[in-house]
This record gives sequence, C-alpha cells and structure tokens, in this order.
Amino acid sequence: MLFIGLYIVSAKNYLLFHTLAELFSTAVILGMFTLIWYSRFTIKNKALVFLGIAYLFVGSIDLFHTLSYQGMGIIDKSWGANPATQLWVAGRLMESISLLLFLLFFKKKINIPLIAGIYFLITIVILNAVFLLKIFPDCYIEGIGLTPFKKTIEYIICIILICTSGLLYKKKKNFAPDIYVLFAGSLILTVCAELSFTFYISVYDFFNLMGHYFKIISFFLIYLVFVKSGLLAADQALIESENHYRKLFEGSNDGIILFDFNGNIIRSNSKIQELLGYSEKEFCHLQIKNIHPSSEWDISDKQIKNVIDQGKTKFESKYLKKDGAIIDVEVSGSVIDRKKKLILGIFRDITDRKTAQKKLWESNELFKKVFNSQIDAIFVFTAGMLRIAVDCNKAATELFGYTKKEIINKPAGKFHVNESYFKNFEHQLYSETNKTGVFQLHDYYMKKKDGTIFPTEHTVLEIKNDSGKRTGWISIVKDLTEQKKMLEEKAILETKLQHAQKMEAIGTLAGGIAHDFNNILFPLIGFAEILKEDIPKESPLQELTDEIMTASLRARDLVKQILTFSHQMNQEITPLKVQLILKEVIKLTSNIFPSTINIEMDIDDTCKKILADPTQIHQLTMNLITNAYHAMQSCGGTLFISLKPVKFKYDTIPTADFLPGDYICLSIEDTGSGIKEEIMDKIFDPYFTTKGVDKGTGLGLSVVHGIIKQYKGEIMVDSIPEKGTCFKIYLPVIEETEETTVKPIPRNLPKGTERVLLIDDEPPVLKIEKTMLQRLGYHVVTESNSAKAIDLFKTQSDTFDLVITDMTMPEITGDMLSKEIIKIKPAIPIIICTGFSEIITAQKAREIGIKEFLKKPVVLSDLALSVRNALEQK
Repeated sequence: MLFIGLYIVSAKNYLLFHTLAELFSTAVILGMFTLIWYSRFTIKNKALVFLGIAYLFVGSIDLFHTLSYQGMGIIDKSWGANPATQLWVAGRLMESISLLLFLLFFKKKINIPLIAGIYFLITIVILNAVFLLKIFPDCYIEGIGLTPFKKTIEYIICIILICTSGLLYKKKKNFAPDIYVLFAGSLILTVCAELSFTFYISVYDFFNLMGHYFKIISFFLIYLVFVKSGLLAADQALIESENHYRKLFEGSNDGIILFDFNGNIIRSNSKIQELLGYSEKEFCHLQIKNIHPSSEWDISDKQIKNVIDQGKTKFESKYLKKDGAIIDVEVSGSVIDRKKKLILGIFRDITDRKTAQKKLWESNELFKKVFNSQIDAIFVFTAGMLRIAVDCNKAATELFGYTKKEIINKPAGKFHVNESYFKNFEHQLYSETNKTGVFQLHDYYMKKKDGTIFPTEHTVLEIKNDSGKRTGWISIVKDLTEQKKMLEEKAILETKLQHAQKMEAIGTLAGGIAHDFNNILFPLIGFAEILKEDIPKESPLQELTDEIMTASLRARDLVKQILTFSHQMNQEITPLKVQLILKEVIKLTSNIFPSTINIEMDIDDTCKKILADPTQIHQLTMNLITNAYHAMQSCGGTLFISLKPVKFKYDTIPTADFLPGDYICLSIEDTGSGIKEEIMDKIFDPYFTTKGVDKGTGLGLSVVHGIIKQYKGEIMVDSIPEKGTCFKIYLPVIEETEETTVKPIPRNLPKGTERVLLIDDEPPVLKIEKTMLQRLGYHVVTESNSAKAIDLFKTQSDTFDLVITDMTMPEITGDMLSKEIIKIKPAIPIIICTGFSEIITAQKAREIGIKEFLKKPVVLSDLALSVRNALEQK
C-alpha cells in the first residue's frame, strides 16, 4: 500500500514523491542512529556503533540532496539537477564504503570519537566541494542526462557492494540467520537501486522512480538489521547482568537477606540459610526479629529504624540459629528501594574473630613481656605520612634516652639525624616496601636525646589489615656502636698484619741486598788490609788505606743496621749515637717534603751515646718528623730539629719523673696547625688520631711514648693552635767508650801450611780469600762451582786438611755441600761464610758438624783465628 500510495503521488507530483521518499530514508537513518547510540554501552560489537555513526552522516548528505533537488526552489534554478545528483553519488559512495568497513571492523576495537570526527570532516568537504568551491565533477547535464563520471561511480559503488556481499557470506557464522538474510537483501536492493540510477535521463523518469523504491526498501531492511542487533544486544546484556547479580547474590561468602521496612524477609541467599540452618521456604515466613535472640530484639528494631533514617548502617550483633545456638555477626544494612521499602542486609559470621580477639586480649600481658624483653629498639608507627609513634619497647627508651611518654605521639623524624637524612630514609622506605613489603638499611645513623649520633641497622615492616591496606609500621633499630668499634679494631689489626707482611717482604729484600753487598765489601776490606801491611808505615798511603778501611767498616755496620731495621737480625740494645740515626732519618724524609716546608737543623755532634735499640730510635724520630710534616702539609711552614746535651741537677729537673744526670734533648718543632687544648691529654692514647683514615692508625705517638719510657726518658709537648707544636724528648746518656779505629794487622797472626779447599761462586771474594790464606802460609785450591768442588773432594779428599765454603751459592748451598763433604770424610774441619742467610746460623752450623761460622765481610785477623781454631779441633 505504501508503494502504491507513493506511485500515485509520483504521478501527480514527482517532487513531492521524491521528498517523501528521501525524508522516509532520513527518518529511518535517525531511528537507526538513535537505537544504536542509546544501546552503545550494551553492544559488545562496536562495529555496529560505527555503522550507526556512518549512516548518520550518510543521512545528512541525503538530506542536503533532498533540499537541493530540482524544483525545490532552495538553490539557484540555474544550477539545475546537477548538485542533487552530485550529493546522491557522494552519499551512495559513502554508504557502500561504510558497509564494507563495517564487516572489516567486525568485532574489533574501534575509536568511536575518531571515526565520528573523520565522517564529519568528509561530510564538510563534500558539501564545500558541491556548493562553495564547485569542484565536484558534474554528474547530470540538462538535456543530456547522466555524465560518464556519474555512471562510472555508480558502477564502482555496485562493485564495492558486491564485494561487501561476498565478505558478508564469508562471515555468515557471525550473524543470526534472520539478520544475515535482512543484511544480504539490503545489499542486493542497494545494488539494484544504483543500477537503476544509471539509466534515467530525466530526474522524473521511471528508472529514477524505481531506484528510489529500491533505496526505501534497502534502508528499511538495514533498519531491521540495526533494530534486531541492538535489541538483542540489549536483551543479552540485561540477561547477563541479571545472571551476574544472581551469581553475586548466591555466590557471596557473606549471608544476604532482602527484607522490607517492617522486617519481613522477602529473599535470602544460600550462605545465610547454611549459616542459620533454615531452608529458603522457611526464611520466607520469618521476620528479622525471629533470627535474633530475644535479648537483641530492641537492638534489631533500633537498627532497622537507623537504616531507614540514614540509608545505611553497620553494627555487630548476635544471631539465633534454628538449633538454638547463638553466633556473633557483623551486619551491614542499606536501603536499596525506598518506594518498595526494601532493605538489603549483609551478614558475616565473626564468631571465630571474636574468639581470637578474646585470646589475643588474654595474651596481651605475655606479648608485652616479650615485646619489652627484646634487646633491639622496636617502634610502632601509624601509616600516615608523618608516621606518628604509637608504641615502643623498653630497649627503645634506653637506647635513645627518652621516656616512653616523650616518644608516644612524636613523628618518626624526631629520632633521625636531620631532615635531609629523614627524607632520604623515607624515600627508600616507600620505594622498597612497595616492592617487597620489607625495608632493610644496614648502615645508617640516628640521633639520641642528648644529640649523640650513633650507627644503626634498620628493619621496617608494614602492618596490614585483612584487606591488605597498610595500617602502620613496625621499625626495629639495632645499635651498631660496638659492632662498628670491633670492625674498626679489626681493620687496624688487618692494617698491622699488612704492615708486618710488607716489613717481611722488605726484610727478604734487605737480606738479599746484604748478601750481595757483603760480597762486595769483603774484597774491599781484605785488599785494604793487605795494602796496609805491604805499604811502609811512613808512607802517606797508610792514611788513605785507613780511610778505605774506615769507610768499608762503616758500610758493614750500615748493612747490619738495615738488617736490624727490617727485623732480619735480633734487636738488641747497644750504645749508639742518636745524631747519626737522626741525620739518616732527616736525609730519608727530606726527599718527600714539598718545597713549602723548610727544614732547619741544629745537631750537636758532641752528644754522648745512649743505650737503646737503633731501630726503635729510628722509628721514634721518623714518627715525630712525619707528624710535623702532616701538620704543615696544607699550608707549609718550617721544621726545626735540634739535638743538644743537657744536665739536670736535683734543683733543676723539670718534673718529678726526671732523675738528675746527663741527657740528650731531641727537639722537633713545627709551625703547623697545632694541637687543641681539649685533646692534649689524649694524644698518647692508643688509636687516638686527628688524621684521616688513610693517613694514620693513631698508634704513632703511643709507640713513641712507650719507647721513651722504656729507656727511662721523658717527652714534653708544647703546642699553640694554628701556631705550631714542639716535642722535646729527653734520653739519659751513658759513659763514653773509645771510638772504634782501624787496628793494624797484627804481625803475629796464627799461620799454617795446611792444604785448604776454598769454594765461593763470587770471583772477587774467591780471589781475596785465596790471597789472605796464602799470606798466612796455607796452600789453597779454589773452586767456584759447588758440584765440581764435591767431585774434586771425592777424588782428593786425603790431600785436603780444611774446607772453607760460602753459604749462598747456585745449585748446591754451603750447608748442603758441607753435609756431602762430611759424608765423604767425617773428620774434615769445615768453615762456612755467609753475607746473609735465613737458613744457616752459628747454632745450625755446629749441629751439621761445621767447626767455624764467619760473617762476611771477613777481616784477616778473624779469618786467621777461625782457620787455626778449625784445624786444631780436627
């Protein structure tokens, strides 16, 4: 009937027919868009929302097509039917592409605002291209009809629609059968409409009429697609929502009851039925009062009134089970519909929790005892940003020096060194606990009430409620003061060990140097002795020879001092001149002094000897000079070093600790930073130091003080801050002994004619020893190789009366060689010589069977006596 009516209208007034047909299509489009838009949240397939938006803009183009249609009189008549035809082509092209994109976007994520924006821009561009810019290609020419462009676009639209039909068939399983038929029919009729619009000559002819018929039907079919899809989606969402809430109602872990304002129970879930022992039918005949003990009825009525007045309430109560048992419950009530007067009550069984709370209350005293017995400080803080202290144990008050009253309600920052420390601590705290729930800080410092800063170890744990929300903090603070002290002492001991190992290495090096140096000195001393003997007494060369001997003997003594300093020789207290050691130390340390430090000396060479260990005196002077250097290192200055003799009588002694007598006074004065008055009493304490950790251990002055006291001396200190410091050391002297002079070789040295096997790997030493022995009358056979010497002795053992061997030789050492010689001829006397050896000593040599032990360099008199002693022991 609709189409008959439209046909009659078209016959009478085609313009009216066209307007009605297009307005019908526009109304259908508005209906589709409205349905889709209001169902957009329940529609899971957002491609349907996309298609609704697309048709809204297609309908807009069609509306402008209707208004610009020839004969409407809205635009200039001279434009003719071309604008309306152009808009028609644009609208149909947009429609066909949108239908294809709908299937391509099917069940995919779509940015709806972006799509709407794009379609809006396309619509604006089309309208401007047709009406304002007039750049849209002509589609209809009066008197000629449709242009080739228009027909070509119509065919392209048909191809797009056919492709869309093929894609629809491919995705057939995604649509309900009736929706699929409607969608396919709409596409077919749209193709028929487009083909019809390629044949008309006049905008009022038959093909134009048929095209509009096909369009009306296709739009109606697509409308049905939207209606069925949108309503089905909404119904499905409603069903799913109802199922969802049904599952929530029945699957809740808490009991749920729906009742009215009068307390009549309307509905209950399985949890409350199971909890109280009633069936669903039995619940429907009960009132809220019936599930309360009679003692709770007033409370029940009061809470129902509260929830009606306030809209919601929460309280704890007791419920009566069907079997008469009473349980504790937590009740939450809310008004969900005031018109129907409905209240929803949620009930949770808290019987176990109440029992646990009772037990916890009973064990509170025990907890307090345990809490306060901990040796580490424990704080309990709130969860807020300030972390306010709400509790602490006894150890916390003892460690920080506050009373418990002074700690409670104070922010955590009160116990930290300063605000900067606290902010850094808080940053690390929240960062770590958000990851692991625990924060540990092993090297931190905190502040006591009296301002003392002390080292700590922190462990902070979160306190959480049942829902996992943070409700507070537990902070455990361990005092590391003693541990730090132990670590520092350990570090000092390790430093001492490293120093001992270094000194051991130096000693090993010194031993090697001593051996080589003594081998060099041996020929010097030996040949000097021979020269002195051969040169006439009145010759001026005698004095030169004495100088050679003196220098060589001093060199020998220096080697002994090196070995003593490196602990390679037993330390022994001997008479010594401090000035000699002092000059050596100054020479050694001056090389490291910068040019900003000037050294001035006043050393009296007439100072008498003291009785002391050279190594300790060396250490004493080295420590004091080094301290002075450090005091002036940053700003420079002058170092005054003096050594003078002093004499104290009973009435002139500086302190009661002095004894009257002769002393030497060693004064070491600097112009450095000085010593503060408040630490003057501590400077001789072990481990006390004002230097950095890399510049001293605090043992230097303690050792100096100990050495001085050991030798019955005294040390006095005078210091002015920023002016300088002066150390004066007084050591008692001993009576002078005659200076060691080079003694002439006695003319009556013991001599002999025996045959001697002489073994040494150093040719110069071998030469001087041979010369010295020959001077004494002995027949000497030399060998520089230990192995060859043994072979020689095997074949000629009966011809030798004495063997003299060096200790340190390649391949076979002197002690090993001696053992082999003794195996061959047990009665043979052996003399062993050494420049230095850790392996052999005089005692060990005698144990092997060696008769004499000589230390290089050997003088002629010592060699003569040792040879005769060895031969006479044969």
